[in-house]
Amino acid sequence: MMYKNKGFTLIELVIVIIILGVLAAVAIPRFINIQQDARIAAIKGIAGNFSFVVEQVRYAAIMQGVEDRSSVKVTIGDVEINTYFGKPQEIWDNALAELMNSNLHYLGNGYYQPAVLDEVCSQAPACVVDQTPAGSITAGYPQGWGMLFVPNGKSVRDQCYAFYAFRVSNGVVVYSDVSTIEDGC
Repeated sequence: MMYKNKGFTLIELVIVIIILGVLAAVAIPRFINIQQDARIAAIKGIAGNFSFVVEQVRYAAIMQGVEDRSSVKVTIGDVEINTYFGKPQEIWDNALAELMNSNLHYLGNGYYQPAVLDEVCSQAPACVVDQTPAGSITAGYPQGWGMLFVPNGKSVRDQCYAFYAFRVSNGVVVYSDVSTIEDGC
């Protein structure tokens, strides 16, 4: 009496393993690129959002006649924003969070608590580090003060963030920028 074996032969199993290996080799790099693209899109969205906030504050300061004064508040709707010569100060607070309408977690002050520059954002989709000397973090940018927005899973030192930086000289804003650093995304 002959019994017929039911199952896969060794050759069939080897072929399936090879096919799965090839699929994994193709899919994993694409998956990694999708994560990188998502982080870049997130920080670009934050940069665009904060750029809009900066312009709102500037226009409000001009309309309220305080664009040439430091440490004054401007009102946008029912939100008061601290300004420095018509620009938002680089200090994170609930008012900026309200204008941005984003779920951001405050990590800390990058000047007085430099360890936050190494802290990985894990408490929200993105985190904020404020009062950071811009030139010491972002190479090629003039010295000034800044605020950094880091996506979840990254730290400032990873070089994947949106930033707001400005510099004042003799009572005039000589440099202001909202941009992104994407090298480490």
